[in-house]
Amino acid sequence: MKKNKFCNSCGNEISDSQEFCNNCGNKLSSSNNEKTNKIFQEKKNTNRYKIHPIFLIMAGILVITTIFLVVIALPFLSSGITTEISSGTQHDELIALKSNYTDLEAKFNMTKPGIVATNNKGKQQRFIDAELELIKANSAIEDVEAGLKIGKPADEIDKRIKIAKKQLVTANQAYNKL
Repeated sequence: MKKNKFCNSCGNEISDSQEFCNNCGNKLSSSNNEKTNKIFQEKKNTNRYKIHPIFLIMAGILVITTIFLVVIALPFLSSGITTEISSGTQHDELIALKSNYTDLEAKFNMTKPGIVATNNKGKQQRFIDAELELIKANSAIEDVEAGLKIGKPADEIDKRIKIAKKQLVTANQAYNKL
């Protein structure tokens, strides 16, 4: 390994043939130069792997900014994930509601001609009232579907689903009383 030589006054690196330092103009002597060379060589070796303070500051700012963004963004990301999962389940519930409605509507349509054919005004009125409950159930189901289409919050859709289920039960009970 080649030993570097340094000025014993300013520490500037010098060549073997120099008599004066290019940096400070100091006259170079060989007697004191061995000790100076050792000190400045060690200093040069320890400085070789030092990180400049500006890089440390930039890295610190980057870490703090990243943490801040994660803390700020995480609630939005997690709520989006939750909404998507809920939304999938809510779509499934909407399909079930529509299926139950279709089945109940078919029962009403099969019963209607027999009720209309009778001259029993009380039974006809109960049928009309039950049919009104079926229309309310359909409206509640359409409300769920509209909420899902426009991206209402999951808790709002859940409320609408609950109302639609309740209305469908009411329509079914009204039918069963015919």
